[in-house]
Amino acid sequence: GEESQALNVSLDDRNIKRLMGARERMPIENTDEWWTRITVRQKEFDENGFVSKGLQFNISTSGAREEERTLLTAKEIIDELLRDISTDNRWSPELAKTIFELLIPNDFKEQLKKQNNINWIVDPHTASYPWELLQDEAVNAHPLAVNSGMIRQLSTQDYRVNINQVTEQTAFVLADPDLQGFLFQLPAAKLEGELVGSVLSAAGFLVNSVSGTPGQIIKELFSKSYKIMHLAGHGVFYDDPSKSSGMLIGNDIYLSTKEICQMSTVPELVFVNCCYLGKMDGALEAYTTGRYRLAANIGTQLIRNGVKAVIVAGWAVDDQAAHDFTEVFYTELLGGCNFGEAVQAARKHIYDKYSGRNNTWGAYQCYGDPFYKLVPERKYGNSKKYNFIIAREAEIELGNLANRLELSGVGDEVHKATLQAISEAVDQARIRNGRITELEAMIYAGLRDFDNSVAKYAGLINEENAVFSFAALEQYCSVRIRQAVQAFRADQGKRSDSLDTAHRVIKDLEVLCSYSPTAERLNMSGGTYRRLASLLDKAEEKMQAYEQAAAYYRQAYERPNNPHKVHTLCSWLNMENVLVLAGQRKWGEQTPAYKLWTLAKVEKELNAQLEQLLLQSGAENYWSMIAAVNLKSSLYLMGKGNSSIEDIRQAYTQVWSNAGAKGKKMMEIELCELMIDALQGLPAVRAKKVAAELIWLRTELVKLVDETK
Repeated sequence: GEESQALNVSLDDRNIKRLMGARERMPIENTDEWWTRITVRQKEFDENGFVSKGLQFNISTSGAREEERTLLTAKEIIDELLRDISTDNRWSPELAKTIFELLIPNDFKEQLKKQNNINWIVDPHTASYPWELLQDEAVNAHPLAVNSGMIRQLSTQDYRVNINQVTEQTAFVLADPDLQGFLFQLPAAKLEGELVGSVLSAAGFLVNSVSGTPGQIIKELFSKSYKIMHLAGHGVFYDDPSKSSGMLIGNDIYLSTKEICQMSTVPELVFVNCCYLGKMDGALEAYTTGRYRLAANIGTQLIRNGVKAVIVAGWAVDDQAAHDFTEVFYTELLGGCNFGEAVQAARKHIYDKYSGRNNTWGAYQCYGDPFYKLVPERKYGNSKKYNFIIAREAEIELGNLANRLELSGVGDEVHKATLQAISEAVDQARIRNGRITELEAMIYAGLRDFDNSVAKYAGLINEENAVFSFAALEQYCSVRIRQAVQAFRADQGKRSDSLDTAHRVIKDLEVLCSYSPTAERLNMSGGTYRRLASLLDKAEEKMQAYEQAAAYYRQAYERPNNPHKVHTLCSWLNMENVLVLAGQRKWGEQTPAYKLWTLAKVEKELNAQLEQLLLQSGAENYWSMIAAVNLKSSLYLMGKGNSSIEDIRQAYTQVWSNAGAKGKKMMEIELCELMIDALQGLPAVRAKKVAAELIWLRTELVKLVDETK
């Protein structure tokens, strides 16, 4: 009504997208992973008509509020102290304590002394302050950035809306370029470049280590796309905008913000180990941006471009300390640590090693999300120890592990070690429940450890008073038939036992479908008959199993709310294609149960689904990424579309380089094997030709799994 002044906000129905590898955390305020957000920005204050500049602080709390304070310390005093710190690597605990007292509002000092991780949100003015050097005591204390995590994020209104990220494992390393006598060379920078190139190459990155003329450097930078950029050399920053600033790459030639702004693709991580290129001047930023729409320094421009993590040096650094910082940072990050952890480890290492004799540990300004990870999980084994108090903690960790199975780059042994560590902690804490066991069984299935998965599901289902979902019953059926096929492939003498298991699974699924024929259960029934066919040795019995599989897949495809509709469509039409090639059916004919599509309609529907997938903004999970490959494969099997068997191999390569643990990739290989089994015994010439090509594809896919796991 007119009397109501409430704001009426109407939102369209939208779903929250869960990205691959998504993590959930306990809503507990007292957690090691908590980062205190402190926003600091320059602000003008009006006091009785007199306008003065100061700092406004906002700090997040564990309560339902954000606290705000102002600080009117003169910037000139801080600038003078900063000049003392950044000149000749000078630093002392007394100087750091002085900065702490002057830069932090009194009400916030106790909060910072708690040694929580800190995420500074700064503007171009407050970014110039040395937050990393803060120390709350002058005696027997360490800087805050050494004792805990400290990462920055830049608040800016100038940024790219559309960001073209690089997915390939590529890196650009520019170290000590030839300055043609304009300035002295930096042997330490050259050694640093060799170190970075070696570490990244060992981690599987294709590294382009560049030196040479400025023209060659620029050509290599812009002609390729890179996930990581590492720059080490002379950095020059002038407060005078008429002078060139940037990384010196030749005789008075600079890699500047003008060039960085023109990069069409955006790296994920950029490390600029060039002195002063992290230096920030708010007035110069405003002047430069206003005139040229460019940032005043390279670090700021990279952040605007959309780089996820940026490290830049704010002042001159010690050569050996810089080398050690770089080595520890990359080792930790490539080992699976997140950005905040890797930065803190590197800072602490060089602070301890050099006993605080220089301030290189504080010179690096590190911008980004503290939880950003270059690799999805620790590669060198599971070192995390779990100590649970309530069951919900373990459930969240298991759920996060299940989500990580969608990501590539981590071996099954790491996931299994993590699972075993969680399970041991659960039993030690005596908090096991049905949900925990169900999640363990599901993860074992994702890792294709069907024996452990079946044992977990069987124990859960046979336990008195156990609470579990209907999904557990469904998955119990799924893993048993897959276990049976796996056992038969390992030893064909187990055919009889495997067939018995398959028939029991079929009966169990019939019971479930009698309660509610959901798309998931109908899909499982189709998959079970498809696998049953691979256990049979008589052609007539195989064809009957394929007919049953096709019928179930078709029913699943027609069910509403099918989350795997594309997969179901491909499975149904692939089974129909086998029957057509076997001479059992013809496209477009009336079967006893339904009228089969014409081949023209099959081609049209597959292409329509493929086009729709390609128009989507991004894949939400592994299955949506692999769906396009499945559609191309089905078109290939029908003899339609433009994809060759090599095109399909390349499509798998592209998806598997970004997503999918080994277990999910092996499932695709299993489907390929089932199709080979269905086709290679058929008399049709095309069936034999396709079977031969699929045998080649299977071999190539196994190689891909070994390369990308």
